[in-house]
Amino acid sequence: MNHLFKNPHVTALITVFFWSTTFIATKLLLIDFSPTAILFLRFIIGLVALSVLSKFSRIHYHFRQHLYLMAAGISGVCFYFFLENIALSYTSTSNVAVIVSISPLFIGLASALIYRTKLKGTFFIGFLLSFCGIFLISFAGNLSFHPFGDFLAIAAALMWMVYSLLVKKIASWGYSVIDTTKMIFLYGILFIMPLFFLTKSSLSLDKLLQTDNLLYLLFLGLGASALCFVLWNYTVEQLGAVMAGLYIYLVPVTTLFASFLILGEGISLVKLLGVTLTLFGLFVSEGKSSLPIRARLKKTKLKNQDE
Repeated sequence: MNHLFKNPHVTALITVFFWSTTFIATKLLLIDFSPTAILFLRFIIGLVALSVLSKFSRIHYHFRQHLYLMAAGISGVCFYFFLENIALSYTSTSNVAVIVSISPLFIGLASALIYRTKLKGTFFIGFLLSFCGIFLISFAGNLSFHPFGDFLAIAAALMWMVYSLLVKKIASWGYSVIDTTKMIFLYGILFIMPLFFLTKSSLSLDKLLQTDNLLYLLFLGLGASALCFVLWNYTVEQLGAVMAGLYIYLVPVTTLFASFLILGEGISLVKLLGVTLTLFGLFVSEGKSSLPIRARLKKTKLKNQDE
């Protein structure tokens, strides 16, 4: 990992950029594949890529460590995406985007309870500002409520909270991020497979071999899964689950501009106001622990120079 990729704020921004554009590829793939089939294929591709990068290295994990890796695979790979995809079938994309953006608050509260992380007032003020901004970006005057779908979206946000806290624990072991992410993918796929059959999903070889579909799947598998999960897990390792989680606020913002550039969707003044509020909220939230982070980054920089 070069010096640029050793900056956790850079890795967080790269991850957010990829994850913000995945909906376009997923939306196009949904024409030919079920949500569970897309989920299964993208993480199979991601697992193969990480296995090659790690040169099929084998780390002898303890039984308890396997339980943590399994729990991370179930929560962050399997259930998070499965619940999110099902939620989209019962509620609007806007609802899901807004509700899932609550996950940084869940991560912060859980960290305070479990790890005794101190949360200052700026964390909650920043959350309210960013949430209001995301609300304006996603709805822009079109408000609707669908209880069942919205509940599933909340469940997805809780799954991401669980995943983020588990990654923090896994990072403390000191193993390679690529190796641990590979194991998380493996366990995630093992639990996706039953869902694949329960939802009666199927794969058409003809559709799978279509150039467009292959490119979209490679983007999701190599970029949004293999690369981004490694970068995100590294970000959590360096910044902590709470600070890393704040970057989730940027997903709707970058999605807005990606939709404008790729799909030609318009950007209204209300949405621009939402962007401003979201960015300002992120800035306010980061202020809660800026000194420890600067100190940690300075320490990391000095370590890199020594290397």
